[in-house]
Amino acid sequence: MNLRYTRSASVRAMGNVALAAGLLTSLLMVSPENPSTGGYVIAGLLVLTGLGLRVEAALLALGERGRGQGDAG
Repeated sequence: MNLRYTRSASVRAMGNVALAAGLLTSLLMVSPENPSTGGYVIAGLLVLTGLGLRVEAALLALGERGRGQGDAG
């Protein structure tokens, strides 16, 4: 089992979860009756966190591809 691949896959999955939670939160906050900004701040932070995790996973995957299959450690 390639541990780096497992790490990049899990980081990518967490990024997807954070993005989905942020977008879902922003969609649920769209209401003309209750125009509060607190939910949008949390949604924005979740989306930014998700994007950061996705970028980190892409960089980890890029490093894995550059090393090749023969590297043991």
